[in-house]
Amino acid sequence: MKFQVGKNCAHFESDGDFAAFVDGAAYFDDLARALEQAEHTIYIAGWAIDPRMWLRADKPMGERLPLQTFLRRLVAAKPALHIYLLIWDMSEAYRFSGNPWSIFHKSWIPHRRIRLVYDDHYPFGGCQHQKFIVIDDKVAYCGGIDLTVGRWDTPEHLPDDPRRIDSYGISHGPFHDIQARVRGSSASFLGMQFRVRWRRVSMRGATTPGPRGELFGLEEGTAATLAIARTDPVASPPIREIEQISLDLFAHAKKSIYIENQYLTSSILGEALAARLREPDGPEVILIGPRQPAGWVEEITVGILRWRVVDALRAADTHHRLRIYYPMASVKQDVDVYVHAKITIIDDCVVRIGSANVSRRSMSIDTEMDVIAQPDEAVVRALRHRLICEHLGIAPADLKVQGSIRETIDPWVGRFDRTLVPLGRGPEKADRQFAQDGDVLFDPEEPFELASLAEVFVGRQAGHRLLETAPAGFATISLVTAALVMWRLFVADQMPLHTEFVQWTSVHPWSAAGVLLIVTTALLSVGVSTFVALLPCAFAFGVVPGMLMTWVSSVVASGFSYRFGQRFGRNAGSKLFGFRVQEVRKRLFGRGFFSVVALRALPISSFATVGFAAGAAAVPLRTFIVGTLVGVLPNLVFLSGVAYWLAQFMRTPNLIAFLTMVLTVLFVGAVTRSLIKAIERRENRLKRGVPERFAPLK
Repeated sequence: MKFQVGKNCAHFESDGDFAAFVDGAAYFDDLARALEQAEHTIYIAGWAIDPRMWLRADKPMGERLPLQTFLRRLVAAKPALHIYLLIWDMSEAYRFSGNPWSIFHKSWIPHRRIRLVYDDHYPFGGCQHQKFIVIDDKVAYCGGIDLTVGRWDTPEHLPDDPRRIDSYGISHGPFHDIQARVRGSSASFLGMQFRVRWRRVSMRGATTPGPRGELFGLEEGTAATLAIARTDPVASPPIREIEQISLDLFAHAKKSIYIENQYLTSSILGEALAARLREPDGPEVILIGPRQPAGWVEEITVGILRWRVVDALRAADTHHRLRIYYPMASVKQDVDVYVHAKITIIDDCVVRIGSANVSRRSMSIDTEMDVIAQPDEAVVRALRHRLICEHLGIAPADLKVQGSIRETIDPWVGRFDRTLVPLGRGPEKADRQFAQDGDVLFDPEEPFELASLAEVFVGRQAGHRLLETAPAGFATISLVTAALVMWRLFVADQMPLHTEFVQWTSVHPWSAAGVLLIVTTALLSVGVSTFVALLPCAFAFGVVPGMLMTWVSSVVASGFSYRFGQRFGRNAGSKLFGFRVQEVRKRLFGRGFFSVVALRALPISSFATVGFAAGAAAVPLRTFIVGTLVGVLPNLVFLSGVAYWLAQFMRTPNLIAFLTMVLTVLFVGAVTRSLIKAIERRENRLKRGVPERFAPLK
């Protein structure tokens, strides 16, 4: 196998130290011992990191220190130690969705030498998916295992194991994963990669470790040629080394391609495997993955996408060299083993372990890190046979190696309660139509802008998603107006809509303050527009006082939504409305005050969205508030015109009031369209040449 730095890898060393840890128990135990020996720096990059997870879940309760306590004790005992945690900025949302009880528990407690940054530097739709840890630049771990709950398990994968109950009291099923450990120059390279990424995200440097006194007291690995490959869509040009090394590995195989992976959705990698299967003397292909994706959302999205690749591989398997399995912890109890591993073994010579799935997103829009090792052939065979025996539930000594891997596995399939099961035929083609756009939404091949999402959802090319809410806001005005007109004509008879409300506000002197509070709260709610908030004020107190009340409420609500976006926008909340921080700032707030005025002049269907996005994008507060004051005013003037003629029609339905009201609504629509076109022209100019201060960080 030929490694080419800059093409299919980023780093290469000819005599490295390599070890592989199968399943979480072995990995976490070795990691804990390495962390305890740290002297200067610990770098942790992950898709998710949970402060309450246990590194040693099989120990007595007194020794099951939560990760946060474990790390805080380390820095307390070692004054020179600094710990850096780099987490995907959506990890908190995923943690809450998978475990709602976690929201009631404390998250990371600040410490001056434990620094935490949420990483949002990736294309829209992507994520920070690297899972590597570097200690003093001397030893590093890289693979598919995150420091979070639900990852600990043993190779026995017992159907019911009380040690898999996490600190939240939730029991997890059998979980299979793999992590690699490297030392020397490969560990130093991973440390450098972390520091580059940390500076990119935090705009600050991370501490560089000093010289160590003694080497780590860990079990020695095996000598191997080592390489490290990446996917980094934010680099210029984007780095796609993992895709290239995958294609090179498949092309290099002579006898066998053994893959364990969570996903199987990449059409490019699938076609490369299919091409090898079509060769008369090509390698056999063994694929082991989960029985089904984790959760119903993945099942109806990437789960269906998997069948496209499976069908293509089966169609190419004219020489019957393909096997696709999933492992069962117990057939009788119907308990499967969830395969989260990302390992590829080529012949008896190459092992690749990392974070990248066999998916298009792992090749393009997610950040990934893989280790490729070439140890002795005996080491490679032993690792592959160990994995096969683990899935079949047999001892390595009982495995009778035949001429090929499939001939070795086939006699054992189904013999015991714990076994490998061939993957079935999958859903009917009609049931797969649901995911016809799933590759765009859930497994994109290239980074896409928000316009791509709009194209999928509404069936046409559209602008930025935030701009799309402006037509939705105009539609809200039209629908609410039409609904009130219909109510007045066919339901209310001669009774005005707002009679009782007006009487109530005239009797209670505190009603204005109450309405003001209600309107402000409504404007902070997702989906409430300025027009909806304006109507009760205008009906109860008159058009001009109502407009002024709504104006005040809008400014107050803007301040709260801005603070909310500022507080949570860089974490999980920044994705709540579908925005990326950099994209929002670059595309929508690039001209500061004038951008805010233009956006606030639009009848956005969700008023709080703009404030949240501005806070998340770090638009200056004064700029945003003043821009809101100026921008909301013309919006309210036009909308007050609609409210006035609507109120006139509600009191006395007549043709003049109706036509004037319709013309006012159409005028608002025309102004909305003009503003959208103006902002889109600005976006197009930015695409041709983004100002330096908004340029992507390299």
